[in-house]
Amino acid sequence: MLPCAKELAGPDRVEPRGQPGECVLRLPKRELSSLLGLGFLIPGLPAASAPAAEDPSDRFYDPAVVQAIHLEIAPEDLERLHRALPQRISVPGVFRWGDQTLGPVGIRFRGNSSSMPHASHKRSFLVAFAEYRPGLRFLGLRHVALDNGIQFGGLFSEPLITEVLRGVGVKASRCNHARVYLNGRPAGVYVNVERIDRSFLERRFPSDDGPLFKVDEGGPGADFRYLGSDPTLYRKAFERKGGDPTRAFADLIDFIRAVDTPTATLEDLEARLDVEAFLKTTAVLLLAGAFDQYTGWGPHNYYLYRNPADGRWTYLPWDLDVGFADEAFGQIPVLEGWNAAWPAPVPGRPLMERLIADPVLLQRYRQHANDILETWFRPDILVPKLRALHELIREPLAEDPFPVRRVTVPSDTNVQDMLASMESFIRRRYALAREQLDHPR
Repeated sequence: MLPCAKELAGPDRVEPRGQPGECVLRLPKRELSSLLGLGFLIPGLPAASAPAAEDPSDRFYDPAVVQAIHLEIAPEDLERLHRALPQRISVPGVFRWGDQTLGPVGIRFRGNSSSMPHASHKRSFLVAFAEYRPGLRFLGLRHVALDNGIQFGGLFSEPLITEVLRGVGVKASRCNHARVYLNGRPAGVYVNVERIDRSFLERRFPSDDGPLFKVDEGGPGADFRYLGSDPTLYRKAFERKGGDPTRAFADLIDFIRAVDTPTATLEDLEARLDVEAFLKTTAVLLLAGAFDQYTGWGPHNYYLYRNPADGRWTYLPWDLDVGFADEAFGQIPVLEGWNAAWPAPVPGRPLMERLIADPVLLQRYRQHANDILETWFRPDILVPKLRALHELIREPLAEDPFPVRRVTVPSDTNVQDMLASMESFIRRRYALAREQLDHPR
């Protein structure tokens, strides 16, 4: 029972509150918090809400932990996986993490770098838990995606970029590292990146029933140019991953038509797209040099999801292993060709053209870019994070049976080369972006 006025004195006194038997309690914040935490109900104050339930999969994506993941595939099935390349087929296997063992699950190679039949590097894996047992989940997850990080420095790029995206409020994948063992033998260090699927949507949207499309390798319409109302014109670029099959493409085409209508108002665009999230995403990908996206040189590697709650689409970046490399492949001028104040490196992308043509949108983007640059991309902030990531996986990397290399920067032939060139990019990107945002021209 709470004390009454005569029982307290000084600043902690209780004063009458108008109705008989009611009183107002004045307590220092520390004591007040303690009372609320113990479940006391104080007149005039709302009851303390119960803490949000912990997501069990957060442990699996803890960025401070290098996970140990064991995959078991029968020798004849492993042979079938390799023999089928470049086609990526699924075979039965067993997935083990900690004291949890699940099987049979579907296991296949994933990604273009893992589809080359004669590649000598480690291959990425995708685990589908319900492939053979409908409804099977692992910590609520439908899939586990293990990226080899071999081609573009993704062992460092993807964790850094996804951390910034989530930090600025963008709906992006959780990510950490994993030691992967295949049939008891070390397969190497992988990036354990959350798959964009219905489990992803369930955690981030009020409903997972909306249309979900994946744009992997691009194609007609992937740049958001309106090609007409025939869905077949868009099917090469957009793979439907969810939503009503009778309505999904109609909804997508309506969105693309609206984006590719220069006379449409900003209000109309904001009614159809999560604009703030897209502006933040544009800034993060530019500052990280993640050029292999719609906002950069390649209109692919993204998902689109329409939230049934408000009807707006959200741009979800995916496959963020490319970043922190200038003159990528010896031909993409990531620094000089991607102006932080005018973030449209190539012409002909309707959404990017609208961003730089609309003074209000452009100003909002520049404000986000400035805030993100100073909060996340200052060298004194980002370089220590890069070094800490390396320290976290230094020991597992020493046991990795495959060499670390970076195709985007051929001169990076070992980890130290990669770290040095990434640090150089971070410092140069910051200085150049600071100048461009301070003096747009």
